[in-house]
Amino acid sequence: MCEAGFYFTGFEDQVRCFYCSGGLRSWQTSDDPWEEHARWFPDCNFLLQQKGEGYVKDVRDKTPASKKELFIV
Repeated sequence: MCEAGFYFTGFEDQVRCFYCSGGLRSWQTSDDPWEEHARWFPDCNFLLQQKGEGYVKDVRDKTPASKKELFIV
């Protein structure tokens, strides 16, 4: 989780990116922190520096429309 830029907020399973301040919650065991970061916060410069624009585009392209509802912590 921390490699993908997230830190624990101290409440339930909520995390926040140290760089873009993007927050996520309701994690499933199958969720990949990098993919979730790319899915919800594709403009994060930390993410783009670490993974690249191609990775972000690939993640966004394979995201089903039903999962594109953004919920921010």
